[in-house]
Amino acid sequence: MGLLNKPAAAPSSAQWTVQLSQSLDGGKTWTQSNVSGRPIYFGDICTTGIFCGLAPDSFNWGNDRILLDDFGVAAGPDGGARIAWTDAYDSWAGSCKPGGDVTCQDTHVRFACQKSGLGLAGQKITGCGQAKRP
Repeated sequence: MGLLNKPAAAPSSAQWTVQLSQSLDGGKTWTQSNVSGRPIYFGDICTTGIFCGLAPDSFNWGNDRILLDDFGVAAGPDGGARIAWTDAYDSWAGSCKPGGDVTCQDTHVRFACQKSGLGLAGQKITGCGQAKRP
């Protein structure tokens, strides 16, 4: 597997962003957007769940579990995308930076919603719509 296909093999200098791809025509065309607007994390990403850090280094599964499984995408009541993710960028300072020790990163959850363009049903999005309480 190549490096791009195996995030656990990424060097500590690798930087990750949150991207959203959207198709409104059954997959014929796609639009991609950088949702985070900046990197959210550096280093490897372990994708083996509870086995992160337990396998021998020769397995190359990665050790860092800081991003957990906190990444979600949903459609809001207006059909616009809603995305939540774990973000470590605000902890980057001093020696805590890409190429350094990935365990120095602290995280918090960020949220974004689609504020323009078209929703899933093709309707125009004019803001971050909220569900109405019954």
